Amino acid sequence: MSAPLRDPYDLRGLSRLAVEATVGVTDLVEAMHRGIVRPWPSLAGAAPARTRGLTGFVYRSIRWVTRRVGRGLDATFAAAEPVLPERPASPRR
Repeated sequence: MSAPLRDPYDLRGLSRLAVEATVGVTDLVEAMHRGIVRPWPSLAGAAPARTRGLTGFVYRSIRWVTRRVGRGLDATFAAAEPVLPERPASPRR
């Protein structure tokens, strides 16, 4: 059983992972949405990877907010690092 996440270093890493996962899932859902809306490429070439209009705005907004929250969390955890004692690496970590 692992120890609970109480270390700001661990929390910073976890927040970065959560932000990247959220952006990645948003990209995947948008690509699926685009494929459902336009299942065949147009005569002009391949379909663009991003959606447009209101739908595109929603996906862009989700990514924008997620990244801003991630930057805020990153800055918060970074500010805490100088006051924390250094922890040596261990096999458990």
